[in-house]
Amino acid sequence: MKQQGVIGDATQIPKTQVDKKELAEEEHLAEFSRTKEFERLKEFLEARIKYYQKFLPGSEQPLRTTNIQEKDLPMYWKIACTVVEEFENVLNAYESAREAVDKKNG
Repeated sequence: MKQQGVIGDATQIPKTQVDKKELAEEEHLAEFSRTKEFERLKEFLEARIKYYQKFLPGSEQPLRTTNIQEKDLPMYWKIACTVVEEFENVLNAYESAREAVDKKNG
């Protein structure tokens, strides 16, 4: 019968290995998130998010007055929601990187 138990030094805590390439990429994202160019990109994406929250793709009419057939609305609404979500993901990636690097640098 085998005995089970801790082998070796039980007080040794495993160390987290951080990929230097990923860390450099995160720092680059954080650096870009502090630029004027990022602020302009952020303003543009936020404006597009507001647009897709009020209008369906390809439409210049507000959602409540659109002439798209009711049976087609779910498809258009799903597309609009997906676009909004992707724009938010782009912004979150940069902002999360900035927060992580700021936290690391204390």
